[in-house]
Amino acid sequence: MTLKPLNMNVFSRTKSLVIIIAILLVSNIAMLVYFLNRPDRKRPDSSEFLKKTIGFSREQFADFEKRKQLHRDSIGRYFKDMNDDKERFYRLLGKSPIDSSEFDSLANRIGTKQVMIEKAFFRHFQDVGTICTPEQKKMYDSLFPGELRKMMSGKWRK
Repeated sequence: MTLKPLNMNVFSRTKSLVIIIAILLVSNIAMLVYFLNRPDRKRPDSSEFLKKTIGFSREQFADFEKRKQLHRDSIGRYFKDMNDDKERFYRLLGKSPIDSSEFDSLANRIGTKQVMIEKAFFRHFQDVGTICTPEQKKMYDSLFPGELRKMMSGKWRK
């Protein structure tokens, strides 16, 4: 039995693979450390934000929570209806040719529901303003369109 000398090419490839594996291992460990140590990025609760920022009393806060729940209950159907229409709208992508009257009708229905949602949010924010004292109302009104708009869009962070 004769031993063949190791080919330098095989050694070079093995060395390269070990280096690549080491780099991947270090980068994975670094990513793991980053994700485990990053600050909590949860969206703060809008109720707590308003309670702290506006300074609602217990009674005002309880009233706010009732109004918020009523608002959620009433607006939920708008979102469901709009999402149903959006689903039907985007199903048109699979049709050829597209019925332009159905296309326009669904697009208009989605737009109408979006208008209803915006009006409902406006009225809700207006309604919440009625439970504020005059001093609180100034602070509450100063949040528009900035902070409260960010809350609605999901871009709001502590």
